[in-house]
Amino acid sequence: MRNRFMRRAVVCILALAMMLSFDGVSTIASAAKAKAKAPKISSKSIVVKVGSSKKVTIKNKPKKAKVTWKSKNKKIAKVSKSGKIKGMKAGKTTVTATVKYKKGKKTVKKVLKAKVTVKKKAAAKATKKPTTTKAPATTKAPLQPMHQR
Repeated sequence: MRNRFMRRAVVCILALAMMLSFDGVSTIASAAKAKAKAPKISSKSIVVKVGSSKKVTIKNKPKKAKVTWKSKNKKIAKVSKSGKIKGMKAGKTTVTATVKYKKGKKTVKKVLKAKVTVKKKAAAKATKKPTTTKAPATTKAPLQPMHQR
């Protein structure tokens, strides 16, 4: 009777210990998931043709974050307040996004850069009509049977 009681007590203690250890593991795992990732720019290298545009975004942007966009050379590429890059003239420049947000009591400022290459527009291809060549006219001589030659 005493052995049976001891076994049950040991089983209960082990079960309780297992439950507490699993709860601790899940708490640590959930804390790691809750940790916010740093904001990143969607593309670090962008190719745009003159006259066309491409949208760039900020990944993992914290709520209430303020983003300002700036082009190093506006003659080559302009960037809007929403991150839309427009190619103006062939060349290379850098677009910078400054992200300001609060992390706890601190204000964090993160500067993200993307290299922009603007290429010339492809020359408009002239539509050529296909030229048709006529086969030389052949004169048809009447066929003669072999035995009459």
